[in-house]
Amino acid sequence: MDTAKTELINEYFDGELDRESESFLFSTLSRDEEAREYFKKVSQIESAVRETKVEFPHELEERIFTSIKNVKPKFTDRLLNRNFFPMFSYAAALILIIVTIFFFVQANSYQQKLNQTAVQVSQQEKLIELLYNSLPAANVKNENNEIIIKANI
Repeated sequence: MDTAKTELINEYFDGELDRESESFLFSTLSRDEEAREYFKKVSQIESAVRETKVEFPHELEERIFTSIKNVKPKFTDRLLNRNFFPMFSYAAALILIIVTIFFFVQANSYQQKLNQTAVQVSQQEKLIELLYNSLPAANVKNENNEIIIKANI
């Protein structure tokens, strides 16, 4: 049996076959024994499915929906159901960034204080040199194993 005949039979049982194709199908069934056997088998399967089909009770659906409404997931359950490792790694990275910024600001502050101190030391060194150079010359004499220093003023 070719695939066109099986498609026609399947479409008939699915309810998708139009009137013209239906009449063609029944005329084909009257001539083809193999197609009739396939039609009988599909008909038996469809009737077995119809017999075993159970109606879904409406009360069951309502009970399912009310039980879903009453169950509220706890915050800790939602937190633990997610993958904990990415959240932990993001938090650790954020903490490390904050600590790094803090230490950078502190180091920058210490660098500025060190630069100010170096400038002050340089200024004081220049002032000491000026004071040293501004002193008058002194005469140093050695008399009788005594050192005598006299300023030339």
